[in-house]
Amino acid sequence: MKLVCFDLDGVLVDSMDWHFRAFSEAIKEVTGQPMDPAYHEDELKGIPTLRKIEKLVNAGFLPQDQAAQVARLKTVFFNERVRENLEPDLVKIAMIKQLKRDFLHVAVVSNCNRQNAERLLRGIGLLDEIEYLVSSSDVVAGKPSPEGYYKAMLYFRVSPLETLILEDSLVGLDAAHASGATYLPVNRVEDVTYEFVARHM
Repeated sequence: MKLVCFDLDGVLVDSMDWHFRAFSEAIKEVTGQPMDPAYHEDELKGIPTLRKIEKLVNAGFLPQDQAAQVARLKTVFFNERVRENLEPDLVKIAMIKQLKRDFLHVAVVSNCNRQNAERLLRGIGLLDEIEYLVSSSDVVAGKPSPEGYYKAMLYFRVSPLETLILEDSLVGLDAAHASGATYLPVNRVEDVTYEFVARHM
């Protein structure tokens, strides 16, 4: 292995619930109806906010003229949670530092937009530690497309056989599988340590 790619939400940062609650609050604020947790889990988890909104509009759950307001409020509510909850993660910082000492490249490939991805990485102390970030702002097709992972491999000039991917969501795992790389499912953010990664290299 020469490259380790990490997803962000649910792998490096325990922020999936922040995304859901912020999105649900935005939907309720605009429409008067809360987001159904089961529907979000089955249909929307792990995909960018604008694609979530697009799916809701196409399914008839959200009028098109309310889409921009939902997107704006979701960002506001999510940023509030980041400010209230985020702090440097010494375990993740030590993991990334050790992987680089092992002569491995380290990238983050996320379905977050670049602004949110950088905000989360800065909050946990990793923005200056990772070597390359691919966000939803940097690709034509987000996950489950493997485009983001191909972009990271191309940047470091490595093949899928030289790449390990850590993912938690179904769309992320689909993207990892489609990339041809070795991939490791993550159940909890707390599990992602240097020892956990090294054991599966």
